[in-house]
Formats: sequence, structure tokens, C-alpha cells
Amino acid sequence: MLALQTFDGLTDELIIQNLEAECIEVIEDNYLRPFSDDEMDAHKQLYADLSREVSMKEDEIKRITEPLKEELKPIKQHAKEVLENLKDGGEHTHGKLYLIADRENRVVVKYDTKGRVVGTRPFTQKERQLTINAK
Repeated sequence: MLALQTFDGLTDELIIQNLEAECIEVIEDNYLRPFSDDEMDAHKQLYADLSREVSMKEDEIKRITEPLKEELKPIKQHAKEVLENLKDGGEHTHGKLYLIADRENRVVVKYDTKGRVVGTRPFTQKERQLTINAK
């Protein structure tokens, strides 16, 4: 088993002198220095204080952002509707349509109140019969 030397009760200067006398080499390197009991308690308290501060700041962020999120909802919804209309190439609307039969092509053409063509559909069975009977 490794016999570790203890330097309890020695001054810092004597500890250095003993270490230099016994060592085979002195190097500079990174290492973990253990906390004393007092340092451990102080760091635990510091962590608790920092955690409380983080929690308070997160609560403040939430308090500030919640109203903005609510303001953003209708804007996002409107943007979504505009995007859908752009994808579809027009605005989805409810209104009066005038259906005009195009007997030559056997379709019904849909016109809005401004006289714009807004769609077509094939004749229904009933409309085909009316076309045959009209001849």
C-alpha cells in the first residue's frame, strides 16, 4: 500500500521545503484541489444563491414574454392565412356565385359578383340530362 506523507502542523514554507527535498521532479499541471469543509459549505451556499437568482430571472423572463406571446398569436394566425392564400393563388371567400353552363365543354363555370371566373366543375348527371333535352 502507498504510504502517503502528511504535513499536518507544518507551515507552508516547511511543507514546500519537505516536498522539494523528497520529489523527483516539479511540474506545472491542472489538478483538482479538494475543498475544505468550510469551502464546501461556502460553495453550497453560493450555488443555492445563484440558483435562486437564476429562478428569479427565469420568472421575470416568463412574466415579460407571456404577454408578448399572446400578442403574437393573432399575428401568427393571420400570417398563416395569408401564406395559405398565397399558396392557393387567391383568397378563400364565401359569397354569391353565378353558375353558367358551358355546354360545348360540358362544364359549369363559376363566376363571382365581379364577373371573375373562380372555378369550374363537370356537369352533374342532371345537368347532362338538361343539355340532352335542350337539343
